[in-house]
Amino acid sequence: MFSARQMEETNDLASSEETYFQSSEVRLIDRGITVHVTLGERVSWRNVRLVSLFPLSCPYEYISISDSEGVEIGVVRSLAELDADSQRIGVLRLQCRYLLPVVQRILSVKERFGSLKWEIETDCGCRSFVTKNTRDTTVRLSTNRLLLCDIDGNRYEIRDLGSLDASSRAYLSRCL
Repeated sequence: MFSARQMEETNDLASSEETYFQSSEVRLIDRGITVHVTLGERVSWRNVRLVSLFPLSCPYEYISISDSEGVEIGVVRSLAELDADSQRIGVLRLQCRYLLPVVQRILSVKERFGSLKWEIETDCGCRSFVTKNTRDTTVRLSTNRLLLCDIDGNRYEIRDLGSLDASSRAYLSRCL
């Protein structure tokens, strides 16, 4: 936590739009399993969380930085504006947070007790997962792009329906 004085200093470091940080002042520090952030030489937070506000369309722009309680500290407009070490740390943390396997093939889909069990092949290897109501757990991102969400909140992307083999498309047409 920080004092009222530190809050005033933080407001001085933030740009005219209160929640946006001046990128030149932001330093991300890797501490193993946690990340710390420092603004200039005066204010630091330990164990912060990085969240992309637009993870699918702009994964490395508009990055929200929150404290360990989940309270937003501020937003960095773009990781590209940070120093090289901070960029590297930010990209690695966001890639871990937003692991999004790309579906290459649907091996099987079986219905059981109102749930669907999917067996798929992704760019990260073979996966199996369960969805409840496919209409509620499938997001159409564009005409040929889908996002499947399982019961645990994991997401799987189908980048191009047309690039799937006929068997995979047949499974999808039965489920959607």
